[in-house]
Parts: sequence; C-alpha cells; structure tokens
Amino acid sequence: MATTRPGWRARASWTLAGVLLSSAAALAVDLTGQWKVHWVPSIPGPPAFNDFDVQIAQNGTQLDWTTSVMGAFTGTIDPSTGAFSLHGTGTDPLCGTVFQPTATGVATDVSHFAGTLTLKLRSPTFPCVPVFDDGPMTGVRVGPACGDGVVDPGEACDDGNGNGSDGCCSATCRVIDPDADGVCSASDDCPGVTDPAQDAPCTADLLLQRANVRPVGTPGNAQLSGRLAPGRAGALPTAITSMALRVGGVVRAAVPMPPCAAPRPDRLSCRSANGQTRVAISSGGRVPGWRFRVRMPVADPAPATSGPVELRLLDALDDPLWRGAVAACKAERNGALACRQP
Repeated sequence: MATTRPGWRARASWTLAGVLLSSAAALAVDLTGQWKVHWVPSIPGPPAFNDFDVQIAQNGTQLDWTTSVMGAFTGTIDPSTGAFSLHGTGTDPLCGTVFQPTATGVATDVSHFAGTLTLKLRSPTFPCVPVFDDGPMTGVRVGPACGDGVVDPGEACDDGNGNGSDGCCSATCRVIDPDADGVCSASDDCPGVTDPAQDAPCTADLLLQRANVRPVGTPGNAQLSGRLAPGRAGALPTAITSMALRVGGVVRAAVPMPPCAAPRPDRLSCRSANGQTRVAISSGGRVPGWRFRVRMPVADPAPATSGPVELRLLDALDDPLWRGAVAACKAERNGALACRQP
C-alpha cells in the first residue's frame, strides 16, 4: 500500500509544554497460525515426536500451542523481542503416562523460531517408566501470517515490517483509515475528513476567516484568525506540535508549536521565547467550536502577491489535525497580503 506523504509538510518534534504524547507500541511478532516443529531429543524416540504439527494462537502476550502429539501448551511471549516460554500437560492412553512438556525459545521473525523443548514423562504403572528428555527445537510456519508481506484471506493489508508503523497497515493487518474514506492515514491529505477523491481543501476542519501575510521585515510575519470547526470541537486541542503556512501554493513558513499554558479548561495560550510565534485558542460565545489566533514568522522576504493562504496545524507525525484556506486576497502597497472570507 502506498505510504507517500505530501512533500511540503514541515518536520518537527516539538510538543506542547505539559502535554505528554504517548502511543502503544505495535506488535513486532505475532505467531498465530499453523506451524511444523522439529525436535531433536537427547534420547531417540518415536518419529512422531521429532516432527509434529502445532496450531499457535497469540493474543498480545498470551501464547497457546495445540500440538499433534504432546497436548496443549500455554504461556507468554514478549512481542517486541519474540522470546516465549510455555508449559503443558498430556496423557499417553497406553501407559497412562502424564506428559509435562516445557518449551522456551525466540521467534526471529513471524515465520521462524528456535529454542529448547523439555519433556517429563511420569508413568504410574509398570513396565512404563519415568523419562526426562530435552533437546533443541525449531519451528517453521506452514500457513499464512500477518507480517509476511502478502495479503492473505482475512487480512485487509500486509506491509510486512511496515505493519503498525507506516501509517497505512496496522500490526493486525487492518487498514488505518479513521475517516473511513478508503485512503490510509499516511496517504490521506486530511485524515480527519471523509474525502475519497482527496480533492477537498479540508476547510470543514479549520475555518480560516482572516489572514495578513507580511513577508518583508526582520522577520516578516503572518497573522491569522478563525475557528476550528464545530465537528472537531471537544477537549482543548493540545496535540498540535507544528504549523505550516502556504501562500499561493508555496510554503512560506513552517514552525514548531511554542510552549503553551492552559490557564483555564477552555483556553490555551502559547508563546515562543522570542515572541515571534504566538497562538491563542479559546472556546465560548454564540458560535460553537474553538476560536484561534496565530502569529508566526515568515522568513521568505519575497512579497506575497496572491492567495490562497492555507494554514495547517500538524500533529507529531506531521499529519494535519486541522487545515483551512482563504482565497479572497488582495496585495497591499506595503507588500502585505490581506485575505478575508467573503
């Protein structure tokens, strides 16, 4: 699946002061599926014990094996490293022998693992005798797997090692598409707006009402104001990490979000140390949604002669949380560009 991102997006790793951003780590290993296990015991035994089938089920860190010769195993796995440990029980109907197998090992990828299998046989009747045996084992997947790079039945996608990290396919082989428009987040120009054609300017998210861009000066600056659309209103928006400004289709500014404080639950005030970048967000009034005002430096000294002016408020992955544009612009004598919604 495509993972191309628009090239003009600003890259920044700044976060809002006092706001902790975290995300759950994606599963690196999922062994669920059909496997063939080869075991080399220290004491030769029936061939069926050397090569046998295992059905593995993994749910997070929980791991369960159902074997063709040794009964069921249960245990845990560390999905980030592939290390696992299991134990089980089973009974031989001939001797009444109780199996007590244990298995430890490491999955090197989604299709291979290696480790040690230990088998204790406790026999209550003669002539069957107790046996303790162990030896190396290897496992090879013989069925489809999420993470093998092939979209198998039951999977919506499979980007191999990119699953869970590329913004398109999750660690469980499901398409990452929160707005359900058929375009994965990494390729969606506005992940919060349902737009299968990818031709909407996302103005339904951010209602940019005024923009004044003055590139000349030391430095120049842009001042913008508007509203975050009611459909996106809710808790105070604190996930913004950077801002990008386009004028006439050209990137004119890309700045990190300055440190912020929230003196009230309905107000966010942000200011850079040099005072060149300022953001104020608040709610209330007759119109639902969040009002915002932004002042940001514009380093490009070239006069801005035509619109539209577009503002993007981005998250830590450079995805637009809000995006809006105003196209009715007029160049002024002092080199500024003044834009207003009709």
